[in-house]
Parts: sequence; structure tokens; C-alpha cells
Amino acid sequence: MMLAHGSPRLPVFVLMVAAAAWTATDLPGSLQAAKVKLGPLEVDTDPATPAPEGAPAPSAQPPYEAKSESPKKLPLGVEGEPLVYHAVLHDVVDLGVAPFLERVIEEAQEKKAAAVIVEIDTPGGRVDAAVKIKDVLLHADVPTVAFINKQAISAGALIAYAHDYIIWSNGATMGAATPIQMDGGGEAQPVEEKMVSYMRGVMRSTAEAKGRDGFVAEAMVDADIELPPHAPKGKLLTATFTQAEELGLSDGTAETFDAVLELLGLSGATVVKPEVNWAEEIARLLTHPVASSLLMTIGILGILIELYTPGFGLAGIAGLLSLFLFFAGHLVVKLAGLEEILLFGGGVVLLLVELLVLPGFGIAGVLGLLLMAASFILALVGLRLDIAWDTGLLADALLQFAIAVSIAGIGMMLMIRYLPSTGLLKRLVLTATVGSDAVAAPMPPAQGASLIGKEGVALTHLRPAGRALIEGEKLDVSSVGELIDKGRRIRVVSVDGPRIAVEAIESSTGSPVPQSPQDEGSNAR
Repeated sequence: MMLAHGSPRLPVFVLMVAAAAWTATDLPGSLQAAKVKLGPLEVDTDPATPAPEGAPAPSAQPPYEAKSESPKKLPLGVEGEPLVYHAVLHDVVDLGVAPFLERVIEEAQEKKAAAVIVEIDTPGGRVDAAVKIKDVLLHADVPTVAFINKQAISAGALIAYAHDYIIWSNGATMGAATPIQMDGGGEAQPVEEKMVSYMRGVMRSTAEAKGRDGFVAEAMVDADIELPPHAPKGKLLTATFTQAEELGLSDGTAETFDAVLELLGLSGATVVKPEVNWAEEIARLLTHPVASSLLMTIGILGILIELYTPGFGLAGIAGLLSLFLFFAGHLVVKLAGLEEILLFGGGVVLLLVELLVLPGFGIAGVLGLLLMAASFILALVGLRLDIAWDTGLLADALLQFAIAVSIAGIGMMLMIRYLPSTGLLKRLVLTATVGSDAVAAPMPPAQGASLIGKEGVALTHLRPAGRALIEGEKLDVSSVGELIDKGRRIRVVSVDGPRIAVEAIESSTGSPVPQSPQDEGSNAR
């Protein structure tokens, strides 16, 4: 089953109830007993009520008959020395498979290959990954062949349908493609009707695009569809090797890859077997939920540290590198695109405007954070938002982002609380960056009160914290209301323990202030 909600409308429900009441009171008994099923139509008439005189005897529609012939005939009839690409799709379908198959097909088209053969043996996987692979195959300009050896279940069934030809090995199976979602305990849970309807449409349109019966494809998704005798109501269709030809799903049988070549009329062809390259392997790793969460956490934490400390250091580099790896991995697997990059860039610009140009924290800052959050969340899902919500992918992405932000916030608080007095990490925070030899101790109340109203000069940029020369003494201070540039005149407005709050004196400009070598070096960052 594929890993992945609608409500009835009240007016329709009221009309249905009214119609049912009218039917129960006014219609003849022979019509009250009739029942209609979608799919194979079945009409039952109450035997206790005789049919009107002269009316033809009712007859049940015969069971649904699937196509018994393949939509395309083999062999391919390629002349000369053919070139064949052989891709292997085993194990679970994940986000790394789509870029791999896209690369294989593009290369095969450039080399004018006779065919691309995808050997499938998978129990299924992610819905968004399967849909992306399906799109790649449907747009291929080279003949594509699915060799089911031994199973194409769930997402694998959709992928197999997207090929021009389907060849089966003995004992192969294909089907059971209804979407499911995992709950908190790891148990599979059914999705709501809206998602089932979406997948029915995807399966049917894919099958019909390749000349196959869409009703058979739907029966693999929706257990309410009857396909006797292969799939009674309440059972999903999982076609077996022996049923495939009758259902129009088989273009031939083969036990080995060489036998597939012979069936296609490509015996003796030059075979190229591409492997997943390092970029696709790394992208697969980076888009793993654990890895992507870790990258988001480090990226957000690095940005927070750089906003807290002056200059640009190790935390900023680590944060930017993590964000680059996050978006690069999701770009490769086509989860992220230009839209997500623009959203993130716009968010960064608005946040910088708020921090460097506008005082306080207002609309620009909030909007910037929202845009950045949206870029992360959209990069984690690969389907339309309504479908992603129904499959649970959007909820998972929201939870994943919330966890990353929470961990980053906790890490930032711990860093502010503990790291200023610790070894090498002391450089990341203000006390070491601006040349302080120790963490500032709380100032006695009397001394603090005496500083209020005193003027001085900013020795460093106050972003918002830094150092200032006040009454001939170098002190750790924090600006209020705006960011203050180095050299500007400042005035003390309040003292709260070790925190000395200052404001810029608009009417004065600072004059050059003598600095110790330590202060000069600390501001060179």
C-alpha cells in the first residue's frame, strides 16, 4: 500500500433524505426493492412482487469482462545494433528514485536507445515519489518496458502502469495500491475518501494513457469496486501472474533479463546498466526525515546565534551550510523548486530589513519568518497541498518543522545561559567577541543607579549588545529601540542587574575613541 479527508454537504444530505422518504411512501414496491452498484451493474428485483403484465423479464448484466489482449504487440522491430538501458527498481520507492530514472531516460533519449527496461521488485513506498516517477515515464520519448520480477505492489503498480510494455516473470504480482497513512504508533491507517478518489484518478488516467483498462487500475485502489471473479467487493485487486493476461496487464512473460531482450526482439543489444550516482545517493540521504530535520535545526540555530552575536563566525557558516544542503537535496529530488528558494530568500531579506533598518520587531520581521517557515514546509511535501494534507504528508511536514524550531530554540536558550563561560564556545557569544575577560557580574544597585543618565561612546557596534566607554570605564551594554553604530554617543537609560540599557543621543556624533589592541581585534570580525 502507498504511504501517504472530505465531509458530506448538508444540502445534498437533506435532499437525499427527502427523496428517500418520498420514495418509501409513493413508489411501487417492485421499485423500492431495486438496488444499484457502481462498477459491474447489478439490478435485483423483489421476487415477491410480480412484474407488470407485458413487461420484459429483467436480466442481470453479465460480469465485467476485462481486456484479454495487450494494447501493444512485440517484438519492437528495431534494426541495426540496438542500445538498451537496464534500470533496477528494488526495495522501497523513495524520493531518490525519481531523479535516477529521469537521468536514465534522458540519457537513453540522447543516445537514441531502442528501449529502457526497468526491472521492478518493490513492496511500495511514498505516494509523491511514485507520482513523480509516473510523470517521468509518461513523458519519455523512448519505449519503456516494466519487467515485474517479482512484485509491483502499491507504488510499484502505478509505476508499472506508466510503462509502454509490462512483462511478467513467473509468480509475479501487481496491485494493492490503496493509499494509507501511518499513525503515531507506526500502524497503517486508511485515508479518507478524497485521497482514495485522487489515487483512483491517477491510476485510471495512467492506465488509459498507455491503452490499458482504467477500471482494472481503479480496482487496485478502491476495495468498493467489484471485479469478479478477480476482486470481489471489499477486496483490493492484486493481479497474479496467471490473471495478468486476462486483465490486459501482460505484454509477455520472461524469467530472465536476457529472455526479456529476446521477447522484445533485442537479443544481442548493447546493454547499459546505470547506477545511482553520488549526487542522487546524497540527495536521498539529505531528504530522509531525520537528516532534513537535523539540517533545519542546525540552520535555524546558526541564524539565531548570528543574530545574537556581533560579526559573523562559525555558527553562521554552519547554519548557512546546513540550509544549503537542505535545499540542495530537496532540489535534486524535485521536492523544492524556484518557488521555495524565492520564499526563503524573500524571508531573509525582510528579516534583515527588520533588524538593520527598522527599529523594534514588527510586520517585516514576522512576515519574513513566515515566508522562511513556508519555504521549509513546502520543500518537505511533494504533492498539492490539499492532497498532501489528506495523505498526512503536510501534517508530518508541519510537525517536522515545529520540532526543528523547538530544538533550535531550546539550544539557543541553553547557549545564552551556559556557553559564555565555557572554553572554545566562549568565542561564539558576546563576552569573548568584544574582548571581555569574564562574564559581567551584577552591578551593585547603588552603582547602577548612579549610571542612569550618564553619557558615553559606543566602542563596538551595538547589535543590540556590545561595549561602551562610560565615565572612563568599559562596560557591557545593550541598545534599546534601535541598533547603534560604533563611535556614536550613547546615554544610560536603565540598569537591571548586569544589563545596562543605553540609547543613542541623536544630537551628537561620536568622536574617535582610543581603544586597546584587544578591542580593535575583537571588532575586526
